[in-house]
Amino acid sequence: MPKSMGGMGFQDLKTFNEALLAKQAWCLATNDKSLLYCILKAKYFPSSSFLEAFRGNNSSYTWRSVWGAKCLLLEGLKWRIGNRKSVRVWENNWVDFDGFIARPTTNIEYVPDQKVHELIDDTSMKWKSNRGD
Repeated sequence: MPKSMGGMGFQDLKTFNEALLAKQAWCLATNDKSLLYCILKAKYFPSSSFLEAFRGNNSSYTWRSVWGAKCLLLEGLKWRIGNRKSVRVWENNWVDFDGFIARPTTNIEYVPDQKVHELIDDTSMKWKSNRGD
């Protein structure tokens, strides 16, 4: 068993720090009322959400650190399909109605920025086929 660092029982401070930064990224993604969110939004992502934000040039240490942990957060995030109008088919990880991870794999034409609602027939609530159904 590896010796703990810092006298507090932490085995790997780098992993612990990444987890804390990912938790802060989650707070930025879910709480748009915090002071930190308002400050970072005004400076770094005024016209997008935190999850769509770019790092940018000449950014602060705080922004670079939290933005860097965003990729760890995105690995674990999955969309739940509600009205299907916000979820991008090719860019977002998403969960279908039965709780399985879903993403088109074959026989679907790649259309950038296509939304999930475009793949589902609203009347029958079934997947549209490539035949124009």
